[in-house]
Amino acid sequence: MKSRLEKVYNKLPKQKVNLKAQEITLSKVQELKSLISETDDILNQFNSEYDRALSIIESIEDKLSNLSSDFEQSRTDSIEKLDEIITAADELGLQGVGEEEEYQLGQIIGMADDQFNLARQHFNF
Repeated sequence: MKSRLEKVYNKLPKQKVNLKAQEITLSKVQELKSLISETDDILNQFNSEYDRALSIIESIEDKLSNLSSDFEQSRTDSIEKLDEIITAADELGLQGVGEEEEYQLGQIIGMADDQFNLARQHFNF
């Protein structure tokens, strides 16, 4: 008589399982999981650096905005002071007073306008 265990065993399919193929498939799945993890790590690192860059850019934009405001105020003050000097010189009958300063101020304002316009192309301020 066959034992109960033998009877159950005999009823099981006799088909062989190709463990080598399953091992290869499992290995490929593990490689894929490793690549996915590596890709996720790279994305996280990218996001971190991107956030850091945005923070730096925001700080630069704030500084450029402040400098732009300071420059506009300085320009206005300089032009007003130059006008006062030229008006006073004219009232005294003096010729050519302030011409050199007017030229220098014009050069500085022109260069500054160029620089600020160039910076505005790259930064929001």
